[in-house]
Amino acid sequence: MDTNNNNTNNNRGEFSFDDDLFKWTGKGGLKKRIPGKADRVGNILWKLADSNNYIYHFEIEYLVDKIKKKEKISTPIGEEILNRTVKILNEISSIKNRPFTCMIIDAGLLGSIQNMKTLSKNNYFFIISVASNRTGDVFQQFINQNKRKTNFEVGEIKYGQNGQCTAIAWQCKKNKTFYVLTNIPEPILKEKENELKRVSNSKAKKNQYEKKFITTPRVIWLYNNCHNYVDSSKMVINPQRNNQRARTYQRVVFNDCFYILLYNCWVSVNLFLTPNAKPLLFREFLLYICNSQLFSSPPRVSRNSIHCPKLISDRAC
Repeated sequence: MDTNNNNTNNNRGEFSFDDDLFKWTGKGGLKKRIPGKADRVGNILWKLADSNNYIYHFEIEYLVDKIKKKEKISTPIGEEILNRTVKILNEISSIKNRPFTCMIIDAGLLGSIQNMKTLSKNNYFFIISVASNRTGDVFQQFINQNKRKTNFEVGEIKYGQNGQCTAIAWQCKKNKTFYVLTNIPEPILKEKENELKRVSNSKAKKNQYEKKFITTPRVIWLYNNCHNYVDSSKMVINPQRNNQRARTYQRVVFNDCFYILLYNCWVSVNLFLTPNAKPLLFREFLLYICNSQLFSSPPRVSRNSIHCPKLISDRAC
């Protein structure tokens, strides 16, 4: 999407690539229902964001599927979305000039062996989380099925390697196993210890606890720190609702695109502020844009004249 972004303030190489559901109340084929999401019905946008929450690129799932049918492309939808994204990334000079670029992909549609090969072919590091119900297709080349299915001790790691990547199954909790594909150096290096839980020593002494610790592998530590860039980009709408999923209500998909453009402008403005300057809130930025656009219109005396609302004129920056 943004092929001219040369932001020198952002030299980190981790990108989060995840889906985002934009609330949409219009009619037509763009609407998709996902019960597990907070908004449930809307447009599925696959967004690529960095540590500053700047959105470098996004793909609209329904439109990609429509293009596939029109051009008779046999590639699965998850692979086509990644192919289109990688093609755009290769045109961004600020990304090509980085010493490394790592793509962190959450469990879902994009977790496949073919996507792993695509990223490896284009010289990208990657951490791809694989859903537990898809390990039979993805992990059969790396880890024995018995080792995948059997729950083992908390903190234990099972892994397999080929020439391109490492497949890891890590028991993070008693009844939860984390599956990931990666090609980063030393992925199973145990470099950070986290407190897992506290267990009471006795029922009589409720205030005394024994701490249980679990050592996190390097690949999991990187994934946990980077995979939520897309999710955090939704939390700036209302600071009072950061503990919930932010919701936007749109009627056409072009509103989603316009919203992302405004959001990226706001991120860029804050990145280039002086260190002592007060960060600009997203709401203040939107009020400033509305204020400048409404007052820059030529004066007209007609029933269609533009009048600046009192709320904006009083509170604009």
